[in-house]
Amino acid sequence: MGWDAYAKLERNNDFSIKDEAIRLDFLEATKACKNGVDGLLQYGGLDCSECRDMLCLAIHGLSGYEEENLSAKELDEKANWYFLHVEEDSLWAYDSAKAFLEVCAKHSLEIYFSY
Repeated sequence: MGWDAYAKLERNNDFSIKDEAIRLDFLEATKACKNGVDGLLQYGGLDCSECRDMLCLAIHGLSGYEEENLSAKELDEKANWYFLHVEEDSLWAYDSAKAFLEVCAKHSLEIYFSY
């Protein structure tokens, strides 16, 4: 089992998101990722360590392991997505991590990590 990030939200038994507006925003964010996408994004999460790396680059001091119940809104305010350079084969992770944080912040969700 590897690293995962999840939005704290209500889910149905099939892991789908209960709130229709949040579900649609994650689905739209997934579709907007043109360089590939983390498969868990449409369900309100990230499951690839490459996405953790992007979150940690954007949010100075974030480990992606030690923290729990983080305010996405506060993290989004701290995030700096203007890296000097992102390798082309990592753009999917960059896009996925950025979209995840933006949707979570929009809906004032908390984020937690699992590993």
